[in-house]
Amino acid sequence: MVLKNKKQIMSDKYKLTDLFIKTSTVPTAPHNRFRQEWIGPGKTYEEISKPGSFYRVHGIAEAHDPSDDLFLDKHLNYDLDKKYLRWYRLMDD
Repeated sequence: MVLKNKKQIMSDKYKLTDLFIKTSTVPTAPHNRFRQEWIGPGKTYEEISKPGSFYRVHGIAEAHDPSDDLFLDKHLNYDLDKKYLRWYRLMDD
């Protein structure tokens, strides 16, 4: 994790400008579908990782600390592995 501007904690893997888009693969678990639908046609990592974002607060069924970035990345990785989301990075970044 990297501390940025003394407030924003970022992922070691994802950049704030990385874009995530839902795919046509539909999850069976409701909380996974809710996450995928919320991301919809596109959300940046910055939007997903904001304190209080739907993904952080409502998109994860297990008990967790919504401010934990490693936990957030774990679920983004899961969604990518299951092909529920696509991940894009700007070429200039």
